[in-house]
Amino acid sequence: MLGLVLAGCTGVAPRITLAPTRVAPRTISVGDRLSYAIVLLGKGQVQAASDQIGAVLAEDPKQPTAQLLLSEIERNPKLILGEHSHAYRVRPGETMTSMAQRFLGDDKLFYALARLNGIAIPDEPLSGRIIQIPGAAPRAIRARVQKPTSPPPTKREEPSTTAQRTPAVVAWRLRI
Repeated sequence: MLGLVLAGCTGVAPRITLAPTRVAPRTISVGDRLSYAIVLLGKGQVQAASDQIGAVLAEDPKQPTAQLLLSEIERNPKLILGEHSHAYRVRPGETMTSMAQRFLGDDKLFYALARLNGIAIPDEPLSGRIIQIPGAAPRAIRARVQKPTSPPPTKREEPSTTAQRTPAVVAWRLRI
């Protein structure tokens, strides 16, 4: 204690040494690796994403999400999504992920959708851009395009005088 007081008076800090401790290496979970791979794909960093996906598949070769993401990177997107598509204008706030969920039913297909449209960085803003969406156009779009025009409703006119009414109505009123 006296040493600390004297060291404080001299302006020299005492040296305290700690024994080294061993920290166990942190293992990265499969879910964390896949989430990170998805983030990397969104930023257009395909090689780094492939490395993460490869690490997952080395641990579990049948991991379905990893297999899907790897196929999106390696295969032709038309083989994954189909040959037929329709044009779609991207609305403000929509992302490749949200459109993949909305139109394809799986948000993880975002990278195949981006590749189908020649988009290198799927996370870039796309508002107003026209892209191709696999499959037939939704019914609502087709209905707007092919909506049949119906004639305007006809105005039903009530007769104003007894002479314009049908004879049966006039005869009935006369009997009363």
